Formats: sequence, C-alpha cells, structure tokens
Amino acid sequence: MTEDQKAVSLILDLLWASKKVPRTLQWIETEMRLAGRRCELPTLLEVLLDGGMIATERDGLGIRRYTITDKGKEALDEL
Repeated sequence: MTEDQKAVSLILDLLWASKKVPRTLQWIETEMRLAGRRCELPTLLEVLLDGGMIATERDGLGIRRYTITDKGKEALDEL
C-alpha cells in the first residue's frame, strides 16, 4: 500500500467513524497529524470528491464540511 493509499484509507475511516457529524478540513488535518500521516490533504480530498467517495456541503457559516458516501464506504471495505 502506498502512502497516498494509506492516507485515503485513514480519511475514509475517520469520516466513517464520525458519519453522523460532517467534518471540516481542519478537523481531518488534526486527526491525520495525530495519526502520524503527512500528505497533501486538500488534493486528496478533491480526488475523493471527484471519485464520489466523499461529499461536501457548506454549513451556515460557509465552512465546508465533508461526509463519506456509500461509494466511499464500499471503497473502505475493499482496502
């Protein structure tokens, strides 16, 4: 597994574990750092968005929040 694949797996796992609460970029970055992963997170999130594995929406304050999709859960199960 490459470092990017490990990071993607961790992102999907984090979003799955907190599936009822959409998460911000800053929260995901903090969790990745605590897990010891260094990656280009905005780029990976865009790849996951393009692949339909995560979804995003803006909250009332205009902050972008991320959630995992069914396709993302299927990809997580395959990893």
